[in-house]
Amino acid sequence: MSLTTWKAEFYPVSASKCKKADALDHGILKWSGTTKAAMKRHGLTKIDKFVVDNQGRGFSFTGPTCALCRHVPDYGCHDCAIVQTTGMSCSDAYECWLKAGDPKPMLALLRTVKRALARKGKR
Repeated sequence: MSLTTWKAEFYPVSASKCKKADALDHGILKWSGTTKAAMKRHGLTKIDKFVVDNQGRGFSFTGPTCALCRHVPDYGCHDCAIVQTTGMSCSDAYECWLKAGDPKPMLALLRTVKRALARKGKR
């Protein structure tokens, strides 16, 4: 297993090619790949904002790999579905992962936004 197998499972479509309607699901799938079990299964480790395989290949968890970020002008958080729905950005959840390797706050946030938008009849 490797970064290649991880991407096939958790990042099969690049953020730049993801449709706006699918951006939340894209994010949920991507962040699901940062659980300890998923990382171990694919032989990855987290280094700063990257997941890296044993051959040194890495994947960056930054704006360009976020489908939600890709669908707002100039990566402006105020236009993001997360901010529009919750009134706050994903920065606290991202920091939990960045500092402690814990994806649960980000996954919870993305799922909360998805449920809220589904209740409103939006995706």
